[in-house]
Amino acid sequence: MTGKRFTITQDFEEHHRQIRDNGKIIMGCFLEPQAEPIVKLLNELHEEKEIAIEGIQIANDLIMKYGSEELKHEWQKNVRVKEYD
Repeated sequence: MTGKRFTITQDFEEHHRQIRDNGKIIMGCFLEPQAEPIVKLLNELHEEKEIAIEGIQIANDLIMKYGSEELKHEWQKNVRVKEYD
């Protein structure tokens, strides 16, 4: 898994925070206690997304290698697999 994607930085005022996605501000003006649970949830969701993508890629590889032609056709018709680096 990658490192934490979403982070908290200080905003223009002492007790306000910004939420960043790989350094880019995506949300601002949160009070300090509100930002932490939001960032925790965003990072958990991002990790779940990565796990799901890996699972789909594994299934795709197995189906393409060992699946019947009918299964391959149905898989390709119903699932769009994008290669990620």
